[in-house]
Amino acid sequence: SLSVQIDSTMWGLFYGGLFILAVYNLVIFFSAKEVSLLAYVGYIAAVTMWQFVWGGHLQVVNGGESPVWIMHHTELLFVINGLMAGLFTLYFLETRINAPTAHPVVVSLLVIQILLGLICVTGILPTILKHNLVYGVGIASVCSYLYAGFEALSNRFQPARYFTFAWTVLALSAVVGILSLTGLLPSTKFTTYCFQVGVFLEAALFSLALMEKN
Repeated sequence: SLSVQIDSTMWGLFYGGLFILAVYNLVIFFSAKEVSLLAYVGYIAAVTMWQFVWGGHLQVVNGGESPVWIMHHTELLFVINGLMAGLFTLYFLETRINAPTAHPVVVSLLVIQILLGLICVTGILPTILKHNLVYGVGIASVCSYLYAGFEALSNRFQPARYFTFAWTVLALSAVVGILSLTGLLPSTKFTTYCFQVGVFLEAALFSLALMEKN
């Protein structure tokens, strides 16, 4: 049907666009040796893996079945996303220099996310508590990354303007997606794919920020 074709096209553009951005910046990394480029590629890989599982495409590729271990540890993908985003924040913004106030907060939250990752793997906490911790720390981490971006921008690190705009776009698209899922906004093509568009725009803006920095 037409809706299935549109869905397949949108996801194809999404994954294809992220793949091109990742390969492009990886090639630049081998010549520039800029660590933030490698951190960016790691973040893109984490986002792609997360969307591949949450979008149900792993199940399609696996013949209609989802790997049991992965489906029981989906919150681990959220933690990996947060870690990769944090590493990109540290290396791209050079927070120790450009965002000294935010730097210890970002580092502390990275350590907490590593511990949460170990908790997710071992399963030593009840599921509800584990999920609440993962999502709570994840939201706090994103806020710290955004704060670091604004601090770096206030310290006249100009590439940070793309960084902060990228996180703002992602946050707004996430809000639209949540409001749609809860029924507060009508379910349309725009609200359905808003978050994926936000993720792609964030990745593209990060790439522009890296181009300006390098």
